[in-house]
Amino acid sequence: MTFFASAMQRRQHRRRRRQLRRARRLLRQVSNDALGEIYAHDIHAQGVAFDTEPLVGQPPTACSMIFVTPDGERLSRRLLRTRPDDVEPDKASGTKVTYFEGYLGDPPRAKQAIRQTARLAHAAGREVSMTLSYSFCVDPYRDEFVELIRSGTAAAGRLDRRDYPGEYVGVVC
Repeated sequence: MTFFASAMQRRQHRRRRRQLRRARRLLRQVSNDALGEIYAHDIHAQGVAFDTEPLVGQPPTACSMIFVTPDGERLSRRLLRTRPDDVEPDKASGTKVTYFEGYLGDPPRAKQAIRQTARLAHAAGREVSMTLSYSFCVDPYRDEFVELIRSGTAAAGRLDRRDYPGEYVGVVC
Protein backbone atom coordinates (compact mmCIF):
# COMPACT_ATOMS: atom_id res chain seq x y z
CA MET A 1 0.00 0.00 0.00
CA THR A 2 1.27 3.49 -0.84
CA PHE A 3 0.73 6.39 1.57
CA PHE A 4 0.72 10.01 0.41
CA ALA A 5 1.39 13.14 2.44
CA SER A 6 -1.06 15.26 0.44
CA ALA A 7 -3.91 15.05 -2.03
CA MET A 8 -1.63 16.66 -4.63
CA GLN A 9 0.88 13.79 -4.30
CA ARG A 10 -1.95 11.30 -4.76
CA ARG A 11 -3.15 13.08 -7.94
CA GLN A 12 0.40 13.22 -9.34
CA HIS A 13 0.88 9.52 -8.60
CA ARG A 14 -2.39 8.62 -10.35
CA ARG A 15 -1.49 10.78 -13.37
CA ARG A 16 1.93 9.06 -13.71
CA ARG A 17 0.29 5.63 -13.46
CA ARG A 18 -2.19 6.55 -16.22
CA GLN A 19 0.66 7.80 -18.42
CA LEU A 20 2.63 4.59 -17.87
CA ARG A 21 -0.43 2.45 -18.57
CA ARG A 22 -1.03 4.18 -21.92
CA ALA A 23 2.58 3.92 -23.05
CA ARG A 24 3.32 0.26 -22.40
CA ARG A 25 4.08 -2.11 -25.26
CA LEU A 26 4.85 -5.78 -25.00
CA LEU A 27 7.23 -7.39 -27.46
CA ARG A 28 6.39 -11.04 -27.09
CA GLN A 29 5.40 -13.91 -29.35
CA VAL A 30 2.40 -16.17 -28.83
CA SER A 31 1.04 -18.98 -30.95
CA ASN A 32 -2.44 -19.30 -32.39
CA ASP A 33 -3.58 -21.64 -29.61
CA ALA A 34 -5.81 -21.45 -26.52
CA LEU A 35 -3.03 -20.26 -24.20
CA GLY A 36 -1.96 -17.61 -26.73
CA GLU A 37 -5.53 -16.29 -27.00
CA ILE A 38 -5.87 -16.07 -23.20
CA TYR A 39 -2.49 -14.37 -22.92
CA ALA A 40 -3.24 -11.78 -25.65
CA HIS A 41 -6.70 -11.07 -24.19
CA ASP A 42 -5.34 -10.48 -20.68
CA ILE A 43 -2.50 -8.26 -21.92
CA HIS A 44 -4.92 -6.13 -23.98
CA ALA A 45 -7.28 -5.93 -20.97
CA GLN A 46 -4.48 -4.23 -19.02
CA GLY A 47 -4.14 -1.54 -21.70
CA VAL A 48 -0.82 -2.79 -23.05
CA ALA A 49 -0.11 -2.44 -26.78
CA PHE A 50 0.43 -5.96 -28.08
CA ASP A 51 0.12 -6.15 -31.85
CA THR A 52 2.45 -8.99 -32.82
CA GLU A 53 0.69 -11.53 -35.04
CA PRO A 54 0.40 -14.98 -33.45
CA LEU A 55 2.37 -17.90 -34.86
CA VAL A 56 0.35 -20.49 -36.75
CA GLY A 57 1.01 -24.09 -35.77
CA GLN A 58 4.18 -24.98 -33.90
CA PRO A 59 5.73 -24.08 -31.52
CA PRO A 60 3.01 -23.67 -28.88
CA THR A 61 2.82 -20.55 -26.71
CA ALA A 62 5.57 -20.47 -24.09
CA CYS A 63 4.55 -20.64 -20.46
CA SER A 64 5.82 -20.42 -16.92
CA MET A 65 4.60 -22.64 -14.09
CA ILE A 66 5.25 -21.85 -10.43
CA PHE A 67 4.56 -24.57 -7.91
CA VAL A 68 4.27 -23.72 -4.21
CA THR A 69 4.63 -26.50 -1.65
CA PRO A 70 2.55 -26.56 1.56
CA ASP A 71 5.58 -25.27 3.50
CA GLY A 72 5.95 -22.25 1.18
CA GLU A 73 8.85 -23.41 -1.03
CA ARG A 74 8.66 -22.31 -4.66
CA LEU A 75 9.65 -24.27 -7.74
CA SER A 76 9.52 -22.52 -11.09
CA ARG A 77 9.71 -24.05 -14.57
CA ARG A 78 9.64 -22.06 -17.77
CA LEU A 79 9.19 -23.06 -21.37
CA LEU A 80 10.88 -20.20 -23.22
CA ARG A 81 10.51 -19.84 -26.97
CA THR A 82 12.16 -16.52 -27.89
CA ARG A 83 14.38 -16.70 -31.00
CA PRO A 84 16.28 -14.16 -33.11
CA ASP A 85 13.62 -14.52 -35.84
CA ASP A 86 11.04 -13.12 -33.38
CA VAL A 87 12.78 -9.72 -33.14
CA GLU A 88 10.89 -6.97 -34.97
CA PRO A 89 13.50 -4.26 -35.72
CA ASP A 90 11.00 -1.38 -35.98
CA LYS A 91 9.57 -2.19 -32.55
CA ALA A 92 12.97 -2.86 -30.97
CA SER A 93 14.28 0.52 -32.11
CA GLY A 94 11.00 2.39 -31.62
CA THR A 95 10.57 2.18 -27.85
CA LYS A 96 12.14 4.74 -25.57
CA VAL A 97 13.23 2.13 -23.02
CA THR A 98 13.64 -1.59 -23.70
CA TYR A 99 13.46 -3.75 -20.60
CA PHE A 100 14.18 -7.46 -20.41
CA GLU A 101 14.48 -10.12 -17.75
CA GLY A 102 17.93 -11.61 -17.31
CA TYR A 103 16.59 -15.14 -16.97
CA LEU A 104 15.29 -14.98 -20.55
CA GLY A 105 18.91 -15.23 -21.67
CA ASP A 106 19.23 -18.81 -20.51
CA PRO A 107 18.46 -20.61 -23.80
CA PRO A 108 21.10 -19.76 -26.48
CA ARG A 109 18.54 -18.62 -29.09
CA ALA A 110 16.82 -16.37 -26.54
CA LYS A 111 20.20 -14.89 -25.64
CA GLN A 112 20.79 -14.07 -29.32
CA ALA A 113 17.36 -12.40 -29.52
CA ILE A 114 18.11 -10.29 -26.44
CA ARG A 115 21.48 -9.18 -27.83
CA GLN A 116 19.92 -8.37 -31.20
CA THR A 117 17.09 -6.38 -29.61
CA ALA A 118 19.51 -4.53 -27.31
CA ARG A 119 21.81 -3.63 -30.22
CA LEU A 120 18.90 -2.34 -32.33
CA ALA A 121 17.55 -0.23 -29.47
CA HIS A 122 21.01 1.10 -28.57
CA ALA A 123 21.80 1.95 -32.22
CA ALA A 124 18.57 4.00 -32.31
CA GLY A 125 19.71 5.95 -29.24
CA ARG A 126 17.29 4.20 -26.88
CA GLU A 127 17.85 3.06 -23.30
CA VAL A 128 18.22 -0.67 -22.61
CA SER A 129 17.49 -1.95 -19.13
CA MET A 130 17.74 -5.45 -17.71
CA THR A 131 16.99 -7.06 -14.39
CA LEU A 132 19.12 -9.70 -12.76
CA SER A 133 16.53 -10.51 -10.13
CA TYR A 134 16.90 -14.27 -10.47
CA SER A 135 20.16 -15.26 -8.81
CA PHE A 136 20.47 -18.45 -10.85
CA CYS A 137 21.04 -16.39 -14.01
CA VAL A 138 23.79 -14.15 -12.63
CA ASP A 139 26.67 -16.55 -11.98
CA PRO A 140 26.62 -18.55 -15.22
CA TYR A 141 26.14 -15.46 -17.42
CA ARG A 142 27.95 -12.80 -15.40
CA ASP A 143 30.57 -12.13 -18.11
CA GLU A 144 27.92 -11.73 -20.79
CA PHE A 145 25.87 -9.30 -18.69
CA VAL A 146 29.01 -7.30 -17.85
CA GLU A 147 29.90 -7.17 -21.57
CA LEU A 148 26.44 -5.74 -22.38
CA ILE A 149 26.92 -3.07 -19.72
CA ARG A 150 30.55 -2.21 -20.58
CA SER A 151 29.74 -1.91 -24.28
CA GLY A 152 27.14 0.68 -23.35
CA THR A 153 24.37 -1.45 -24.84
CA ALA A 154 22.56 -1.98 -21.51
CA ALA A 155 22.22 0.38 -18.56
CA ALA A 156 23.90 -0.30 -15.24
CA GLY A 157 22.07 1.48 -12.48
CA ARG A 158 18.57 2.70 -11.78
CA LEU A 159 16.33 4.35 -14.32
CA ASP A 160 13.82 6.66 -12.72
CA ARG A 161 10.31 6.81 -14.16
CA ARG A 162 10.28 10.58 -13.55
CA ASP A 163 13.01 10.90 -16.19
CA TYR A 164 10.70 9.35 -18.78
CA PRO A 165 7.17 10.69 -18.17
CA GLY A 166 4.60 8.69 -20.06
CA GLU A 167 7.04 5.92 -20.97
CA TYR A 168 7.45 2.44 -19.53
CA VAL A 169 10.74 2.11 -17.67
CA GLY A 170 12.11 -0.99 -15.98
CA VAL A 171 14.52 -0.86 -13.08
CA VAL A 172 17.95 -2.45 -13.36
CA CYS A 173 19.14 -4.43 -10.34
